[in-house]
This record gives sequence, structure tokens and C-alpha cells, in this order.
Amino acid sequence: FLAACEGKPDPWIDLLLKDTPTPETVSEVELGLLHKDAWSCVSTSDALMLRFPEYRELRDKARSEYTQEDFLALKAWFEIAWFDPDFLRSAVVMPNGWVVDLSDILDEHADGTFWLAQPITEELCNRLVAEEYKIMANVIPIHQQLLYHADTGEGQIEVLTTPFYHPILPLIVNTELARENQPFDSLPDPPYQFSMDAFDQVAKAVKFYTDVFGIPPLGMWPGEGSVAEDVVPMFVDNGIRWIATGQGVLGNSNPSGQAHWYAYKVDGDSQMGTGGSTDDELAIVFRDDGLSNAIGFRFQGMTGEEATASFMNDVYAQAPSLGEPDRLLTVIMDGENAWENYVRDHDAKNFLHTLYRTLEDAYDAGEVITVTGSEYIMGNAARNVPAHPVTEMSELEPLSAGSWIDGTFGIWVGEPEENVAWGCLLKTRQDLERSGLPRPNPLADPPADTGSDAYKIYMAWEEMYAAEGSDWFWWFGSDMITPANDDTPFDRGFRAHLAGVYSFMRQVNPSIEEFICPVIIQESGKTPLGPFTTPPQIDGAF
Repeated sequence: FLAACEGKPDPWIDLLLKDTPTPETVSEVELGLLHKDAWSCVSTSDALMLRFPEYRELRDKARSEYTQEDFLALKAWFEIAWFDPDFLRSAVVMPNGWVVDLSDILDEHADGTFWLAQPITEELCNRLVAEEYKIMANVIPIHQQLLYHADTGEGQIEVLTTPFYHPILPLIVNTELARENQPFDSLPDPPYQFSMDAFDQVAKAVKFYTDVFGIPPLGMWPGEGSVAEDVVPMFVDNGIRWIATGQGVLGNSNPSGQAHWYAYKVDGDSQMGTGGSTDDELAIVFRDDGLSNAIGFRFQGMTGEEATASFMNDVYAQAPSLGEPDRLLTVIMDGENAWENYVRDHDAKNFLHTLYRTLEDAYDAGEVITVTGSEYIMGNAARNVPAHPVTEMSELEPLSAGSWIDGTFGIWVGEPEENVAWGCLLKTRQDLERSGLPRPNPLADPPADTGSDAYKIYMAWEEMYAAEGSDWFWWFGSDMITPANDDTPFDRGFRAHLAGVYSFMRQVNPSIEEFICPVIIQESGKTPLGPFTTPPQIDGAF
């Protein structure tokens, strides 16, 4: 694996598989991964480390005293701590028949802490990679197994997708759309406006999803919940029946003062009512901020039982009165962020199991029915879920342009660094347009011949779509700073994609003049590393 893939998939995988360095032979890159970087083998949350006292003790040891044995233990503990505790306690059979079992590595004590049951060795580190591979290889099969099929009403979960490279879709359509809720911010001039790219981002996601699951998606989470009236047709034309965003968008939409516990109708025209057709309609649901944020933040210090009681109390407090229409409470959260910080409940396992059992009891009592978005819209008689046709929903007209973060796009546009980046993106996109290289069919597979002009044209556009992704712009500006206080890796990634556009264009037509996007994020000052063979002259000049 190392011979074929070292340096490509994940630096911690390389660290696990390679022989552990000594303090004398360790490289700066390895030291960064082990303990010096903001993201390293010691950056695991303290709540999670409390479960592994030997790991925590190693983290708190003086770094200057780390030995080769400590380096070996660090890289192993970092992996062990991130396994779901089910894998640490007993054998788990995966959908494809493989078994993941780390119970021989650790002993669990009555207080919920785990202690080593065998020494950490290079062989164990290698085995951890194999066990991780088994789990990752089963992620899609698990979702395929549980997938809800709206036509039959069978299955448990509805898997959504997101526009392919996770752009802020309305800003790809027109950065001026941000002005609605950011009237005093300086926006890119001229604006970035390529609605066909926004359409392709949605279409490519639908194709990828269909290739994986064998059926097209009916729901979509727009990147960062970013919506606008102008992007509704792009979802509808690609077969999407419902989307989701945050309460801030609902508060800014018309009519104002609407409750978040209903699904609403939006359509592609600019007038209240059908406008003569219902073919352009789409359902939109809005996040219950209270319920969602409670899981992400408020429940972290509670037991599973306490958190479940609090959650259900919040749900019942929003129940309709007798004779009122049913209500839809939508919980939306970053699923990877919460669980590691649950102090009294390892990985929030007890909370999740208790919550699901309680919801099952509430369903049996006819009080609460858990639904997927498509099940809510289309109905499911077998589960006593009535249909809620989109055409009968109350209409929002217009739908406000904003994201689930404050109902604006301020994280991605409006600051000087962000606007420079949008300018570089615009220049590159205009050059691609002027090149005459045809825009690929978003539903087509990449050409098989990687040496052909068709493949290079495909890749030039692919690099362009990748540069339109949201995460580059997330880190531009002063509003978001990485834990390392160094956003330059995202700057380099963004400019690398822009350079990739020109690289592939020039392979087809060498006469195309390359534009080099300037450095957008200046690197923070760093302490010089000696020894210095020539003393520096301090003269006040760069």
C-alpha cells in the first residue's frame, strides 16, 4: 500500500504503517502529525480522552521527553480513541460479512474507562488500518441496506445529497444575490454569475448518487443550507422534490412570521400562486434550531436519560392542539461534531439508544411519528403517515437568499480576501468560456482515454467546478480562522484548482494565456529556525 499510495490518502495512515521514528530521526512533518500541529495525535477532545487515561497521560507528558515508544503509542491511541465503542467492546458483523473486533486490545472498567490489555506494537498499528478499512468499506452498504424507498414505503433512512463540489449555489448563480441580506457589504464587482455551473453542480450530484444507490435522490441539502428563489428551478429540473435550510431563511422570507414546524412550497416563478403551472414546485423544510442545537451543544454534559427527557419535552411542547394540523419538526446538524464532546456518555451512545427507544414508544402511542422528507410528502399508509402534497402547502414568495448560518452568505462573500478570490474565480471562468472548450454533459462519465483532448477538456471544467466549492471561501477573510491560525492550506488548494483549469486548457490549446491567481492569504509570521551559518542583518528592509 505504501509503495503505491504513500502521501496520497491520509497522512495518519502513512504514519501508522511506517516504522515509528526515534526522537533523533523524526521529521518535522511527523512531529506535526504526532503532537505539534493543531490537528495531531494529541488534538483529540478532552471528553473523549477521559475514556482512555493512558492516552491522556501520554498527551500530558513533557513533549521533550517523548521516546520512540511514546511516538508508537501516540499514533495507536489516536486511532483507537476514534473507533465507535461498539468495536472496542465486542465483535461487530458488517453488512458484507466482515467482522470488526478490537475487544482483545482493551479492557473496559466499571467506570467506563478503557485500558490496554496488550502492548502497542507496529503490528497492532497495521491491524488498526485494516480494521478501519473494513468499516469504511461498509459505509455505503450500510446506507444501501437502510435506504428508504418512497415508491414502496420500505426502509428506514433517506439519504440526501448536496451539489457536487459543495458550492454556495446562489453565489454561483449571482454573487449579487447576497445583497438582499448583506446590504452594506462590499460585494464582488463585477459579480460572479454562471447559473449553468450551478445547474451542473446539482446534476452531477444526482448522477453520482444514482450511480451509487441505483435510484435518484428525492431530497437535497444545499451546501450550508444556501438557498434563493433563483436556484429552485435547478433542483426541480433535476428531479429533487424537497430541500432544507435554517430558520433564519424562513424569518427573512415572505410572508414573514411563519412557523418553522411546517413544510412550505416554493416555485420557479416570481408571483404568489401557481403562475399557471405546478410543475416548478418544490417543498422546503426549516431546521428547528432549539432541538438541533441542544444535541450539538446543550446535551454534552448530560446523561443519555437526561438528554432524552429534555429532547422529548421540547418536542411535546411544540405539539399541535387538538384539531390542529400535524406539525413537522426538522432536526439538522453537522453529524460529525457533537459526539466526541459528550462528557458523561461515551460517543453519546446511551443518548442515541435511549432517544430511539423513546421515539419508538411515542410512535406506538400515536404521539410522535418519525419520518423522512419524502415519506412526509408522499405519505406512507403502512406507518400511518398521511400525504402532504407540495401543491397544498403554504407558499413562500419570494424565498429569501441566505444560508443556515444567520440567514446570510457573509461567511463566503463580502470581505476583501473573499472578493479577491471571487475575482480570480471570475477571471478563470471567463477564460474557460473564451477558450471555446465545450462544456461537458454533467451526466456523462469522464472519457476513458486520459490522453485524449476530450478528457483534458473534461478535467479543465472539473477543476473549475472544484474551485467553486464553498470551503475555500469559508476560510478567506477574518471571520473564520483554523485552529492552527493558518488558513494558507486552503488558499493553496483554491489556487491549485485555478491553475489546474489552465493546465488542462493549455494541453489542448497551448496558445491560451495562463492567469496566475495571486496569493490571497498571507502566511503568518514564524520564528526562524537555526542554526544560522550567516548572521542576519537587521536593517528594517524585507
